Amino acid sequence: LILLRSGVGPADHLEEVGIPVPLDLPGVGENLHDHPGAPLAFEPGERAAQAREEDVASGRFYESQVILRARSGAASEGFDLHLVPYQTRSAAREWRYEVLAFAMAPRSRGSIRLRDKDWRSSPRIDPRFLSDRGGQDLAVLADGLRFARRLAATGPLATVAREVEPGPALQDDPKLSAYLRSTVGGYAHPVGTCRLGPAGDAGAVVDGWGRVHGLENVYVADASIIPRIPRANTNLTCMLLGLRIGDLLAADSGSR
Repeated sequence: LILLRSGVGPADHLEEVGIPVPLDLPGVGENLHDHPGAPLAFEPGERAAQAREEDVASGRFYESQVILRARSGAASEGFDLHLVPYQTRSAAREWRYEVLAFAMAPRSRGSIRLRDKDWRSSPRIDPRFLSDRGGQDLAVLADGLRFARRLAATGPLATVAREVEPGPALQDDPKLSAYLRSTVGGYAHPVGTCRLGPAGDAGAVVDGWGRVHGLENVYVADASIIPRIPRANTNLTCMLLGLRIGDLLAADSGSR
């Protein structure tokens, strides 16, 4: 957003919202992607509810403690799913229990755009989840929910919780696809809108130092420079990016 509001980005878009364009850089705001996910919601049995109350009372309650890595039918190597048990309390003080399935190698890409030139206006963020040609992201998520169902139907889990959303009766593929499209969200891992790449790459925004192509002293060192999202939570990757680019800048400054 800082680059777009400074006139660094796709010239046609910036001119449309009335921002002067010192540098036409089409890749700024493109290539937005995150790990898309969708939930299965459960109602706990009496024993599970009692264990929760004991955990809350003792101060050892955790919303999420474990991640299961799994392979969908589309996985060609390694894994391409995270399954995340999650329990939380809403603002209305109601408990919600879920197993979230996330596709870890998404193909869909979205974008970030400005609404107008007013810096106080919120941007237009279009993640375009499950929009990839061929529908692989949707198929991977569907496999993830089916896997979560199989786990929930296995002891001892089957004795402590019952699926309530979308409900075990929803087995039909088109209906399951419709459910996924209506509930899909991100993993809070957005990346890619200032993609790293060589100067000859029309979609690249920064070079290997994090320096914006076409500018001498503007650098980006966060998740936005990641060209393709890793099959992992992105916090450690961002820390390493900041450290690496900081080291490069420090070394360059020392040499001068």
